[in-house]
Amino acid sequence: MVHCLEHAKAAVDAARDLGIPLRLASAPGAAAMTGPLWFHHLVSQAVGEETENDPEIEITAVLDCADEAGQVFAALRSGLSQVRFTGSKAIAKKLSALATAQGAQVITGDLHALDLLDHPNPPEACRSWLSRR
Repeated sequence: MVHCLEHAKAAVDAARDLGIPLRLASAPGAAAMTGPLWFHHLVSQAVGEETENDPEIEITAVLDCADEAGQVFAALRSGLSQVRFTGSKAIAKKLSALATAQGAQVITGDLHALDLLDHPNPPEACRSWLSRR
């Protein structure tokens, strides 16, 4: 899980070095704290032009919307293609149908992501975690 640009860049650089796909995940509930446009910008800055033009590196991003359906709508409107929703199954099913119609995905399960919040050396933590996947 990335909490800032430094974390996102560390993860992207590690994935690039290892030549493996990467899924950047926001912190839990980040949609309400930072908003989807901030997260979209953070991912764009971390990925940069070099990775965007490299077809060997697949990078996806997931914004955690917690149990707030309105945040899912906002994230989809901002162009994000993957969001996480932890609310009721009935609402998740409706949100998933809407997202699918837009070519997006609502994730309801655990993301199994490395949380970089308390790591003193995010680049090292990313390389170590990603190399074991």
